[in-house]
Amino acid sequence: MQKLCDAAACLESVGYAHGDINPRNILFDDEDQVRFIDYDHSLKVGETVEVGFEPYVRHRKEDYGIAGPDTEQFALGSVFWFMSRGTELYADIDGAERVNRLIGCKFPELNVESDPIDAIIYDCWHGKFESIAALARRVRQVVLDESLKEKRKMCEESYSRISSCIDSAS
Repeated sequence: MQKLCDAAACLESVGYAHGDINPRNILFDDEDQVRFIDYDHSLKVGETVEVGFEPYVRHRKEDYGIAGPDTEQFALGSVFWFMSRGTELYADIDGAERVNRLIGCKFPELNVESDPIDAIIYDCWHGKFESIAALARRVRQVVLDESLKEKRKMCEESYSRISSCIDSAS
């Protein structure tokens, strides 16, 4: 998630949006670095998005919105859904109903209170980030928090082992 956000934020920093973020346009190189491909739909931030692949874009009345943080974070939220669930959003729903749900912003229930990934997906789908860089910072914080939880658990386990050794020696 972090590498995807960083790649999209890099494009954003030079005034562009990928315009077609979806699993088919994400590759990993020999060193497991994320690579976006298929830049033929890339746009300057502020231009109209005219094409897209549901559920990675959300239909508006006549187009897919204006290229920028809203369109890119929506796509990333749907990619994160796919990564965390192993299936695309609304994969079991036919085209017209899928489009209607996307237009109406009717999304599956997410566990935003206790699952930080679900909270990020929710915020992406609802355009809560003012920039992709802000999304990248949020993902980085979640990764850091999870890393700290793991380290705390290791420290507590080590402390317990040391304490039991000291108690046994006494």
